[in-house]
Amino acid sequence: MNSVFYKLDIRGIVYLVDTVTAIAYTYDLSSPTEVGKVIWTDTSKPPTIEFKPNIADIMAKKVTEMAPTS
Repeated sequence: MNSVFYKLDIRGIVYLVDTVTAIAYTYDLSSPTEVGKVIWTDTSKPPTIEFKPNIADIMAKKVTEMAPTS
């Protein structure tokens, strides 16, 4: 089964979100990386995101992968 993603802005940062699981990924169309889960229980309020416990490590690795090579 293929995942279907939608773009969701949470506090000014855009994430790709799986429509079935509500898992949030970095907005990197070539290589999305899971960063947490969207929490949106009240549609009258903006969504929030519950980041994975190792989010700092995830993002540091992502930055390293995206750094230009010389």
